[in-house]
Amino acid sequence: KVLEIQAAGQRAANLTSQLLALSRKQILKPQVLELNGVVSSISQMLRRLLGEDIQISMHLDAALGQVQADRTQIEQALVNLAVNARDAMPDGGKLVIESHNVELDDKTAVLQGVPPGRYVVLVVSDTGCGMDDKTKARVFEPFFTTKEVGKGTGLGLSMVLGVVQQSGGTVTIYSEVGIGTTIKVYLPRIDAAVPEASETLETQSVTPVHGATILLVEDEPSLRALAREILREAGYSVVEASNGKEALRAAETFSSPPDLLLTDVVMPEMSGLELSHHLQRKWHNLAVIYTSGYTDHALLERNALRQDMPFLQKPYSPSSLLEQVAAVLQHKRPTVLIVEDDKHVRDQLRSTFEQKGHPVLEAVNGHQAMEQIQAHPVKLVITDLVMPVSDGMEMIQELRRNRPDIKIIAISGAFEGAYLHAASKLGADLVLQKPFEQDQVMHMAEELLV
Repeated sequence: KVLEIQAAGQRAANLTSQLLALSRKQILKPQVLELNGVVSSISQMLRRLLGEDIQISMHLDAALGQVQADRTQIEQALVNLAVNARDAMPDGGKLVIESHNVELDDKTAVLQGVPPGRYVVLVVSDTGCGMDDKTKARVFEPFFTTKEVGKGTGLGLSMVLGVVQQSGGTVTIYSEVGIGTTIKVYLPRIDAAVPEASETLETQSVTPVHGATILLVEDEPSLRALAREILREAGYSVVEASNGKEALRAAETFSSPPDLLLTDVVMPEMSGLELSHHLQRKWHNLAVIYTSGYTDHALLERNALRQDMPFLQKPYSPSSLLEQVAAVLQHKRPTVLIVEDDKHVRDQLRSTFEQKGHPVLEAVNGHQAMEQIQAHPVKLVITDLVMPVSDGMEMIQELRRNRPDIKIIAISGAFEGAYLHAASKLGADLVLQKPFEQDQVMHMAEELLV
């Protein structure tokens, strides 16, 4: 009897604690915490709580910042999240706990409902049954539960949200039926800020690939609008779609292939992976960046992503989005070698191709050009024909003998372009008479490199 009364008293105390937490009137005892330490200290308890049928893995950032929060309440919040995950996986599954630092700018912070600044994020993901949109909309409501009568109070996630909000943070949820659920806890980071100068330098290092076209596929309207605004402000052309089928319809309207597909991984009806497979059958060289509110570790556990796939976790900052996009586009674009003894022409061509994201090499004669080709993965050579030491004609002949895979555009103004016919006979793919407009040579290059 005494034990039963004690147990009932403990349940009542826990319920009172949860009610106070969700009303944000609980008296917290905040202290400086390292969340990795909190997670590690209760990891064995979590393993026992989850049982043998659920595999637990942890990916904790060694450079994680500190937070100020009530340790007991954070531990309880973690337990609540683990219990919810366990109950969503009655036949077993995987639970992934992660931590990392993040900086939310003005736009991203508005979407999360917190002030902009530096945060520590604790992520709990499961491979359970997931939730539909109606359930997600109510999941933080007090006393709302999908469990059987007597299996829960409906206060678990409400308590988590209450404690986190009392500590100045927020909680977000990503879930799809049949896929699983990821819950992210954001808490303000309190250790020393990174000097503004280094952030400025990092932002300035991003060089957008001007003129590139991006097909943006995102089913969350606010995130789609944010990404569209960031990309267009950086000079990209953006075509947007809210799901995979809409993206396939949009693809039919393209006169030339887009440079990049930026797609959510988990969407209704058609996943981002399925969409990319459809589009890459149509456009073999289409580059893809996958985004998700789920972490990459959680997606790898679900076999929804491969390790080698470019991935950007939501919510992302403008700088992280632009860095990833520029990196993928610049890696994708073939290397161009400009062989020209006129520095003015060489500089103009370099600027034109670099603005499109191509790595550019230079040579002033055929001999230098062959050295560059031996040292670098060149895909296109744009060469003048009349140059000192070793001219373009000799180089074209040598390339056709030894490197037939390299595309060649011959350019010349000598003798009113009389050499161009000979260059074609020797193996130049296309020829262009000087002087020419920069968009002419770019159009030719795109035709050859498709």
